[in-house]
Amino acid sequence: MKRARLLWIPALLILAGCFSPENQYGRVWESARRTQTVLDVTVPPNAPSQSNIYFRVTGPDEKEHLGIDLIGARGTPVIAPASGRVIQAYTDPFYGNQVVIDQGRDANGNRIKTHFKHMDSQTVAVGDSVARGQQIGTLGNTGALSGGLIHLHYEVLQEMRYGRFDQVDPNLFWVDGPGKVTCYDPGRDWPEGPFIATYPVVCR
Repeated sequence: MKRARLLWIPALLILAGCFSPENQYGRVWESARRTQTVLDVTVPPNAPSQSNIYFRVTGPDEKEHLGIDLIGARGTPVIAPASGRVIQAYTDPFYGNQVVIDQGRDANGNRIKTHFKHMDSQTVAVGDSVARGQQIGTLGNTGALSGGLIHLHYEVLQEMRYGRFDQVDPNLFWVDGPGKVTCYDPGRDWPEGPFIATYPVVCR
């Protein structure tokens, strides 16, 4: 039921005219901010906008969106947010073309995986090592749950107790700090070691 309810969100946003040129870069869409209660997110003017953010509401009005949605044109490169190893690359009817990367561990020693959904294409295979900024696919709207909106659904999964992984807010992990979206720049020196991320879609 949760998936079915969330399916209509992107379509309604399109009908409302949210996918206008001025909303494509540098923003968290206002419709997404209404669900944001903890983390203030800043998107640089050259970075693709976030049309939906991470949230998890429990209780009678339970609802969730366990990643962030980044909008853009079909074919826009999707890139690795940090160095890692591809552990899954597959397609299913709901989320379309997907890639999962083992990103090692975070600053607290927890294992981290990143998950990329709805891509138009995949450019990596299981077992590939990837570097930060390396292309792993292209932006698209594959899978029924894309709602027809061209976007990347991006998740960060953190190891919890007993080896179980659970989605956590991707906006907590940017190189420049929580909520401060960091675009990949090939000329910048990036830290090695515990997982911290750059934006998984190229900035203009």
